[in-house]
Amino acid sequence: CSDRASQKTVKNSIKAEKSITNDSSWTKRLSVALNLPRIDQGVDSFELRLWSSLSLADLQILTTFRFSGGDWHCTETRYWIGKIDEWGKNRSLWADSVRTKKVLPTIPYEALLDSLQIYNVWNMPLQRDIPNFVDKTADGMTYTLEIAGTKSYHSITYRNPQTYTDTANMNFNSILKLF
Repeated sequence: CSDRASQKTVKNSIKAEKSITNDSSWTKRLSVALNLPRIDQGVDSFELRLWSSLSLADLQILTTFRFSGGDWHCTETRYWIGKIDEWGKNRSLWADSVRTKKVLPTIPYEALLDSLQIYNVWNMPLQRDIPNFVDKTADGMTYTLEIAGTKSYHSITYRNPQTYTDTANMNFNSILKLF
């Protein structure tokens, strides 16, 4: 994927329809704790981050797909976080333990980009903004998907999307299955 043709594919595959918006404060804080660069103001080509966390556990997972410098990078980071508590107020996060490994996706990058376009990821609503949505689960997995292009950024959060049968939750669950 480092040839000129695949670089054009990346730029032409994802047609961002949302302009840059502000990142959620939680993913910003996690990014700082993990020493990751900001993506909420756009990136040089393409980056996708999938944050996954289990409600009652400390272990969290970050899956990153990045096209940068003419190469694809795919990593999975398992991390545990701690909070610095100052007089009962959580002021900052810190990474207690981090393990990152390179991952080889099971599908070609072009297919991933095409799927993101088909699912219209740039225009997916937040789960809480789905008309008539009521969260019926007490705990489980929460996912935040951040996707950034050169002049675009979109972030969406869903909790237990596999539980619901509306189109938005089913689409988000299908995206999770790609990873």
